Amino acid sequence: MATDPDFLEILNETCTIQVWTDGGEDDYNQPINAGWVPESTDVACRFETKAGVEIIEGKKVVIESVNLMLLPDTTITEARRVIRDADSQVYSILLVNHADEEQEEHHIEAILDHVKVG
Repeated sequence: MATDPDFLEILNETCTIQVWTDGGEDDYNQPINAGWVPESTDVACRFETKAGVEIIEGKKVVIESVNLMLLPDTTITEARRVIRDADSQVYSILLVNHADEEQEEHHIEAILDHVKVG
């Protein structure tokens, strides 16, 4: 199924999807440190942000909840994380949902969160 041109227009940002690696060696036998590494870069997306504020032990905590929309061929799971390219903000992936339109995959929606303590 071809991607709806109207849907492409709302994908107004890009992000990077990272995956955790346990380390090891690359193809040239050079050590790779354990940690998050980019899996997909410049991924077309749309962030729809919602935020909540809590006070925990006298500190302001902002829990930012985000709905992320992606093209249907994007590889994303709850075991990865998302970096918003515009501000380098790091988001955890809570849930991935493959939305369909008339039984054909139309796009992917993911629920993300980020916690800021200030």
